[in-house]
Amino acid sequence: MRALRVEGVSQIDRDDLFERLATAPSPKFLGLFQQVVYEPSLFSSLVLARDLERIERFYRARGFLDAQVRAARVEERDETHVVVTIEIHEGLPTNIATSVVEEGAALLATADRGNPAPTDPLALRLARTVRRRTAIGARFDEEEVAAAEEALRRNLEDAGFPYAKVARRTVLRPAGAAAKVAEVHFEVTRGPKATLGEILLEIGDTRPDHLRVVRAALGLEVGALYTRTSLDEARRALLDLGPFATVDVEPVRAATVPTEAEVRVAIRVTARPSKLRALRFGGGLELDVIRTDLHGLIRWENKDFFGAYRTFSIDTRPGVVLYPTRLPDFQKPERLLVEAKVRASLASPAFFEGRTVGTARVEYNVFPVLLSSTANAATVLGYQELRANVGVERPFGRLFLAPGYGIQANFPFAYVGATDPDLSPIVLLYPTIVAQYDLRDSKVSPHRGAFFSLDIQAAGLPAGSALDLRIAPEARGYVPLGRRTTLALRGAFGFLAPSNYGDTLRENASGSGPPDGVSRARWVRDVQLTYLRGFFGGGPNSNRGYPLRGIGPHGLIPFYSPEQSTTALEASCSSAVTYDAAKCAQPLGGLSLWEASAEVRFVVVGPLGGATFCDVGDVGPRAFSPRFDRLHLSCGFGVRYGTPVGPIRLDIGARIPGAQLLGGASAGEDGVPGTLFKLPIAIALGIGEAF
Repeated sequence: MRALRVEGVSQIDRDDLFERLATAPSPKFLGLFQQVVYEPSLFSSLVLARDLERIERFYRARGFLDAQVRAARVEERDETHVVVTIEIHEGLPTNIATSVVEEGAALLATADRGNPAPTDPLALRLARTVRRRTAIGARFDEEEVAAAEEALRRNLEDAGFPYAKVARRTVLRPAGAAAKVAEVHFEVTRGPKATLGEILLEIGDTRPDHLRVVRAALGLEVGALYTRTSLDEARRALLDLGPFATVDVEPVRAATVPTEAEVRVAIRVTARPSKLRALRFGGGLELDVIRTDLHGLIRWENKDFFGAYRTFSIDTRPGVVLYPTRLPDFQKPERLLVEAKVRASLASPAFFEGRTVGTARVEYNVFPVLLSSTANAATVLGYQELRANVGVERPFGRLFLAPGYGIQANFPFAYVGATDPDLSPIVLLYPTIVAQYDLRDSKVSPHRGAFFSLDIQAAGLPAGSALDLRIAPEARGYVPLGRRTTLALRGAFGFLAPSNYGDTLRENASGSGPPDGVSRARWVRDVQLTYLRGFFGGGPNSNRGYPLRGIGPHGLIPFYSPEQSTTALEASCSSAVTYDAAKCAQPLGGLSLWEASAEVRFVVVGPLGGATFCDVGDVGPRAFSPRFDRLHLSCGFGVRYGTPVGPIRLDIGARIPGAQLLGGASAGEDGVPGTLFKLPIAIALGIGEAF
């Protein structure tokens, strides 16, 4: 099969139709080359004949009752290749004229907004369901009608009726000019109302501490009102524990519908355990315009640590940075900078409440501070970092809350050169709360829905080097443009309000160094704290036309030149002869961030996909003062290869001329983002979508 062409398709999703057909062209490697990597598709006249029947059935299920396949031509291009062309006459669509929910002879709900709205809460939910799925005037679609039937049944179960039944019937009648309209009727039988009865556990484990945790996570109490939502939430909570691969939570219904007004329904919980212990190995390479590193990944996990399904894990990432090797010129490495990340985590389920998880994390990191694409072999700063966090996590349906308390300590040292004597350890203490509201259909590859998050930190409570308030809200949306195409949108803000640092940021970013009268020690401390607490823009999950930390205030970093005084450093940066970007135009971090992205994702063939995107955003030096005249617009394209943990992603973003700074905004604070292969572009490689 060289190609498959379908003519006459205008009113339905073409990709949706193609996915239903067995006749298909030979797949193309990278969307370009046939019979490379993939096996070719063989033509069969018998399969084509069945597909023609499928096409007519597909159209009729979507309201095109007079649809016909007018022709199917098979053209031989050569001795071994054919092209198939199918010509379709769609006809007129059948629209919905009536959509009602009935119980016996009584009308419960209708999709007609002209009728009085029902006052009964259950009837109101039923009316909303039919209006959403089978709206009057919408094209009749069997899948939508079936979905409406299932949604009505779920609404009834959520009202406490486990024996509820919903039957649908559709009446077609002429509407003039050869068109037809559909009258959709849903017949409801509620059955008896029910409460929860005995909870039957079939989990393959009878140890008392495990049974206690499982029952607490389920949150199902005998005598409570039966609802389908409570069973679904119980299932998700049990899966979130970690030790189970599959979980089913279903009512045990009697063979015949009980005649009593109220009954009790037993709930059977069936779970298949997963592996409780695992040891995983991996590795990776990071290569961009700032750094190149090689690293390993080692993870050990125990999902039953000292019983009660406690999860304990240790993650290590040993690595080495090849300095100053980087894109695009791949300099020969002069030094190997050792780095490491080690994190130990403990999660204890049923922590004082059934679905609350107590968490504790300890982390030790060693890493070099490489801020830009300009090498400066005289000084390479590094940090040893200790982090600890304790808190709790609790889902409330689609809402997730995680309050906690964090401690962070950073100890500076020099990989290369001498450490600035004014550098000192930084200790941060901060309560934090993370809130997420997830409406996506998939966390790995979302196709529709929305996601909202809010991260709040208040450093300096009760003590510590920094005193500030940090707020970072974000919203994402996903709109299907077809079965294989998704429009993804993202918007984010960040606000940092420091009380005991940040005074030198604005003057430093404008190129004038610290304000008059500020000592070098205070300046160094200010820059340190802003780097550790401030916002940065650019990179694979931010603005993909810029390198990591490429957007935002740039200026002097005094501890990159410990041998120079403040006066000497300012003088060297104000002279074109002695100007050194490694000292004078390094990313400082900012106090206000805004970002927005739009991306169209599409499937090419199999696990291979692509994307086109545009990113904008800025990081400013003032608190609660986003600068919307600095777009930093970059657009580009990327390729995706799907894996179980998310797509492997390669993006290339280009900065759009004339759309970086608007209305006379000065570029002096933003530094020079640099080029790649002499072009204003950046390349990002990673696992998982950008958002």
